[in-house]
Parts: sequence; C-alpha cells; structure tokens
Amino acid sequence: MSRRDFQLSPESQIAIALVIQKCGLVPHVPDKLRASGIDPLACLPSSSPVIKQGFDLDARAAWKMLSEHAETFVSGDEVKLLRAQIRELSKLRDKWAHQQPLTIADANRFIETGRKLLDLLNREPEARALRLFGKPFDGRLMDTLDWMLESGQISLPAEQDALLM
Repeated sequence: MSRRDFQLSPESQIAIALVIQKCGLVPHVPDKLRASGIDPLACLPSSSPVIKQGFDLDARAAWKMLSEHAETFVSGDEVKLLRAQIRELSKLRDKWAHQQPLTIADANRFIETGRKLLDLLNREPEARALRLFGKPFDGRLMDTLDWMLESGQISLPAEQDALLM
C-alpha cells in the first residue's frame, strides 16, 4: 500500500488548514488594524498566550481581532457573515485543540468555512490553497507534498503516523 492510499486524519487536516489560515491572516489583519489606528493586541484578552507569554500571532488571535473590528474589513451584511464564520471556525478549532473527537465532516466544514472567510477578505492565494486542500485526494498533491518535504519547505512531526487515519 502506497502513501497515496492514506487519507489525512481530521485532526491533521484542521492543523494544516490552521497554518494556511495563519498565512492569510497574519500579518494582514494586524497591519490593517494598525493602519486604521487600532492597536491589534488590545483586541486580545489578557489571558491570551500572545499577551502573557509573547507567543506569535496565530489564526485564533487574528479571528479575535477580526471579530472585534469586523467593520474595518467588511461592511453591511458581510459583518454578520464574517462573525458567523469566525464562530464556526473557533468552535471547531477549540474541539481540535482540546482533542475532542473530530469527523471528516468537521474537517471539511473547517476547511470550507476557512476558505469562505479568506475569500470574504480577498486573501486569494490562501483561499485557493484551502479550496485545493479541501478537494478530493489527488495524487499530484501528494507528489507536491513529497517535493516540499524533500526540499525542506515543510516538515512533519516526529510521530508521522499521527497524521494518518
């Protein structure tokens, strides 16, 4: 059985989608807030690891900033839509972070909702990445991932089996 016969677990799919989300949102979101005269870190609770421990901004922090200042990024009915997408993403991200059971449907919903959010924010390269990632498995994608692994552009955790279902 080849690697092409394996499907990523829902947990791994969400982890990868979170990285793509981060690429689309950071530094775009904090930069746009700063340009509007808003301190992006003021949007985060004092308990945030970004504030408490100096961690880098991640997708979750960017969602918080987006939710607090949605009108800076979208207008009209899109404000409600953006906030609804963030709630859905946050719910699934928290389920993933707390190691609760996830289904393929959960992962697909996370990927699709993330794509819609990035589309709404006109973050085309990252939205396209999620669109492609959410498509049924394509052997060419595995070839690309193999090439990225071999060239050192990406790396897998030490426990590679954890990525497989």
